[in-house]
Amino acid sequence: MAALDRLEPLELAKYCFIATICWRLLYEICLVLSPVVIPKSWETIAKSKTKGGEKQRYFCSLVVSSTHASVVALYAFYLAYTTPILTLQTFNDTMEETVIIGVLMVGYLTHDSIVINQYKKHWDGVFLMTCHHGAAIFALSWLMYYQYGHAMIVVTAILECTTPFINLRWILDVLDLKSNPIYLLNGGLFALMWLIFRLIFFGWAGYKYVWVTLRHDLTTNYPYSHFLVVQTGWLFGYYLQVHWAYFIFKGLAKALGISGGGDKKKK
Repeated sequence: MAALDRLEPLELAKYCFIATICWRLLYEICLVLSPVVIPKSWETIAKSKTKGGEKQRYFCSLVVSSTHASVVALYAFYLAYTTPILTLQTFNDTMEETVIIGVLMVGYLTHDSIVINQYKKHWDGVFLMTCHHGAAIFALSWLMYYQYGHAMIVVTAILECTTPFINLRWILDVLDLKSNPIYLLNGGLFALMWLIFRLIFFGWAGYKYVWVTLRHDLTTNYPYSHFLVVQTGWLFGYYLQVHWAYFIFKGLAKALGISGGGDKKKK
């Protein structure tokens, strides 16, 4: 078998397909085991007044989401700490480990795209998430196929460290635990991590890999299409981070009593 960082298109597609099946299998296992392992919480989720239908299936999709995020983020942090992947002065940075992360992410995003569109009548934000997933699948696959810019795969995986916090927020909500101190603590940590990783860290990645430090290397030593993929992918990704940040910090301000949200009752 060829080295993972030199996979042929069919081999790359095969591994991504296997990863998709594995994430789907975890989702189905959650559906089967949850009623047995957490029977009371499972019923509470189904009866919750939180907006949206098919809440039990949404819960299982969040279990898969948090598992995926934890695995790829921890692996990416490990690579960032033990290798020079994020400090290299070139886009010629392919590694077998980064391909593993990329394959896991493409597999998960494919699985999640199928699930969210299956229940698009019940769940909000499906169109935007589908666009996000599609763009990420394309960009990650492109970087793995053309064997360059794998630092961006590591950067993207590190951003996933915020995902378990937003998932926990929804779970606490459907379990009617919004008044629990854990809910506010989780929200505060989520907003802080979003600021650090999704805005500051991802902004730094754009500065280094797209606009300043490595721009000359990318535009000189690679086809222009390679530059367009990196630039467009970062621009679209960062736009989404800022877009979602607005609602995150708005919600946190409301929870802290800084913003009343205009919910005054009429007498």
